[in-house]
Amino acid sequence: RVYQTKNSQETDFLLNMAAEIPEALLFALEETAKMSARQDPAEAEEFLARNFPETVTAPEAEDDFLPPGDWEWKSGFSAAEDRFFRGKPAGSFSVLYAAFLAFCRASAGGGKADAGKRISALIRDNLSGRDPYAPLLFYLCWELENSVSGCNSTDALPFLSRAFKSLQILAGSIADSGMRECFLTGPYWNARLYAAARENKLV
Repeated sequence: RVYQTKNSQETDFLLNMAAEIPEALLFALEETAKMSARQDPAEAEEFLARNFPETVTAPEAEDDFLPPGDWEWKSGFSAAEDRFFRGKPAGSFSVLYAAFLAFCRASAGGGKADAGKRISALIRDNLSGRDPYAPLLFYLCWELENSVSGCNSTDALPFLSRAFKSLQILAGSIADSGMRECFLTGPYWNARLYAAARENKLV
């Protein structure tokens, strides 16, 4: 209950900042995704409809070839993700927003299978190379498919396997073993993925 209250306060704060800082809307949606299992479905559906539109104007970077000192910083993703992972027709902000919105709506009682297909399409159309969000997107697909058909089903387990493999690839570039362990188990979504992989004997 304390965790839910704390996250609710953080979400409210981020929503209040969204008009000034567009990315705050994405982070508010992520906080909502973290609480999705603890929310009443009817209340969650109303909350999503009231606060999160189907599409948003993403603060994507347009100054790809300017030196760092001249960046306009319209997007916090502009310095890394949108500069070095250019396979996305949509930028990182748009991909993550669409994925979290599909996940939250499904968790609130929407069609989980359809939401999984939506995120799968985002993966197919936008991931390239060592994309830092590959583990998260595959993991969200696994959570949705797991709730529909069970974690050991032939539909669900491949998503978890690909999520964990993507996470291991990213972790493999970290030379320090202590930092590598922190990366695998520290960040919220990485920790959930790692725990699921361990539970399903992928570790």
